[in-house]
Amino acid sequence: MQEEYGPKDNQPEDDEEGAEEGGILTPLSMDHMQGVFFILVLGWFASLLVFATERIIKREK
Repeated sequence: MQEEYGPKDNQPEDDEEGAEEGGILTPLSMDHMQGVFFILVLGWFASLLVFATERIIKREK
């Protein structure tokens, strides 16, 4: 006899973390991640600006 694990009929369990009211998890899309990528790009530009400023200041001394 083969044992089955997990929820029956491919339905998610009600006690999963991150589940919405209906018990269905929403897959993440690029719309959900857009803010994170925006912050990442801002960090890259800020680090590039600081690096360029340090190089210019060092060159002047």
